[in-house]
Amino acid sequence: MKQFILITYLFVLSISTLANSDCPTCPSTPNPGPTLQLGYAPNAQGNAVESFMYFVPLVAPSKVTVFTDPNTSLSAQIVSHHLSRKKGVVSARCEFIVNGVGLYEALLDVQDMIAFNTAYTKAPNSMQNVLESIRIENAFRGRVDVLGKEVNGQLQVDEFHLRFDLGGKSPVSATVYDVPCIDNTYSTSNIIRTQRIRVNAMKFTVSPGKPPLMEVEVGAISSIGKKDTLLSSLKAFLANWFLPEIPIPSLGGSTMADFGTALANKEEAFTFPLAQNLRLSLSAWVQQQSANGAISN
Repeated sequence: MKQFILITYLFVLSISTLANSDCPTCPSTPNPGPTLQLGYAPNAQGNAVESFMYFVPLVAPSKVTVFTDPNTSLSAQIVSHHLSRKKGVVSARCEFIVNGVGLYEALLDVQDMIAFNTAYTKAPNSMQNVLESIRIENAFRGRVDVLGKEVNGQLQVDEFHLRFDLGGKSPVSATVYDVPCIDNTYSTSNIIRTQRIRVNAMKFTVSPGKPPLMEVEVGAISSIGKKDTLLSSLKAFLANWFLPEIPIPSLGGSTMADFGTALANKEEAFTFPLAQNLRLSLSAWVQQQSANGAISN
């Protein structure tokens, strides 16, 4: 079951670039990362979904590639803000909506993920539930909850929660696979048993002085191409009892704390730091090569 927790490097988990040795060298992401316009109103300015989900490569353990369908129009907006202060305890709740249609997918580097999972694999004959990708399909409503306290007049964020299922079933999913050990080697050519996991929520614990942690809540576990059933929901229910928090990079933790502070303080915008493991998205690379005449129609 411990291996199963690696899906949390989803979504949340998670959202950025297909690391492929056959892919040409891509230019680095400009410094800093994207700036989100927060707005806090239904008519607020929208943000490209890949910008809204930019936190994913900041917490991912591998290089990542973002892919969006050419016809994707997904746009995220923070549409409400509610702040509560009671005896030094601060809580902020912001709902968000993702409008439009299309597909957004973050693909994680296979070699990086196998190397990362090797350190966690207790059963030498099988590496289970290695994260392959995180996907968002079509519009949905969600919520951000920020919990913290006032310390010397400043907000100290302790928890940052993301929910993706306010409008019903979450459209956020992760694809995972197993890799058996053959001839004492975990090889990409031996990948088996891919599954799709529906992600309902993510929680980041970012208390100062402690390592940042992440956990997820899953809603269904199904075979690729199969619809969710009562059994797939039961699998997820049982899995949620055993999924512990896992550590994330310190930059990812500090980013979630800073993002939470910006939301609690109702700031107009928030700029992500540069995600070093985020390569130029596959979609952008294809467009760039087409513009340069390297790819013909």
